[in-house]
Amino acid sequence: MKVLVLSHMFPRRSDDWDGIFVHEQVLALRKIGIDARVIVGNPEGFKVGINRNTWRHLRSPRNSEALPEWQELNGVPVMYFTFSEPHFEYWERLGAACYVREIRQLAHLLRESFPYDLVHAHTAWLDGSAAVSLARHSRVPMLLTEHTGPFSALTARPVMRWVTQRALNRANVVIAVSEVLRQDILRQVKIQRPAKITVVGNGMRPDLFYPTNEQPPADGTIRAVWVGGYQPVKQPLMLIQAFSAAWQQNHRLRLSMVGAGPLESVIRAEVQSRNLEKVISFYPSAPRQLVASYLRRHHFLVVSSETETFSIIVIEALACGRPVLSTRCGGPEETIRDKSFGELVESSTEGLTKGFLTMVSRLGEFDPQRLYAYARDNYSIDVIAGRVANIYIKVCAGKMEHDVLPQKASKVSL
Repeated sequence: MKVLVLSHMFPRRSDDWDGIFVHEQVLALRKIGIDARVIVGNPEGFKVGINRNTWRHLRSPRNSEALPEWQELNGVPVMYFTFSEPHFEYWERLGAACYVREIRQLAHLLRESFPYDLVHAHTAWLDGSAAVSLARHSRVPMLLTEHTGPFSALTARPVMRWVTQRALNRANVVIAVSEVLRQDILRQVKIQRPAKITVVGNGMRPDLFYPTNEQPPADGTIRAVWVGGYQPVKQPLMLIQAFSAAWQQNHRLRLSMVGAGPLESVIRAEVQSRNLEKVISFYPSAPRQLVASYLRRHHFLVVSSETETFSIIVIEALACGRPVLSTRCGGPEETIRDKSFGELVESSTEGLTKGFLTMVSRLGEFDPQRLYAYARDNYSIDVIAGRVANIYIKVCAGKMEHDVLPQKASKVSL
């Protein structure tokens, strides 16, 4: 089976980790015999504005005499193409049109180069719209995986909402990475066949995330680690406020923050203003191997987000044998199924403060091997690839039924 994957989120020279979860899924699919290849759009820097000729320009054919070359990226064939990027103020109205225009010009040559049986887009905005065009051109089925959170980012503005809804409705099957995202989709856009939306989470790499003898320092401290981007939706300021209140009640607590983002300077200033420099440590964004080491060297992971569609770091922490303290923000609520996995608290300073203190009192209750087995059996990248592969087979055979997918990867007929 040949599958063409569209994802504007994918590793590139400027960002080795953008869309790494897509790369890992495609690599796992290739390992079980599916010839999956990826095409990725890069803005070329030409800014498109709006005038009376804009739509004529975007709809007019432009001859593409040569196809960009396939490249090998850590075991995955990938093709990077460029598209004209709209001015920021026109992104909502022109972003998808610019992206789709370039895909349409490449469609014939792309089909000759790689006669795919199915198109799989990651996210409805941009890639979903392009996949609709390619699937129509080649008369093949289309699958769409939605990751975007909060999903309202795609539906708050009329044009983006229309484009997103169209792509979701044109797909043969839609995969939401969590039940909470599936429900968000159904609430925010009109889906003609709601039963075609199924749930398959993201996968973690068990070769990187697993329990070892690596442990937190035996100095009597209780160490929590936070991994993410310093962005409003992650609520890092609330995290600092909650940790400060908890530390006032238990001086054994320590916090490490791993990541980068626009609010980093604000967070560092807040830590300094509260005189917490000796108990809160900052680390830059790190490769996955180092993230795994950070998780093992702390007693538990803390997630402070307002909303998460899935939160792969939760699964990675469990795989390393570490419990999780998380706000009730969506995705983590589906993986922290009971108190044997950690604590779920309300998304507030008071809730998170109470959560820190509860985790300190419960650390002896968690079984690292049980946490690892749960993550491995349900969310390893091979398990997820097996579920996706079974959907591919059913879609291509015209037999996609909206039943419960198998919990473990199996040998599939390709």
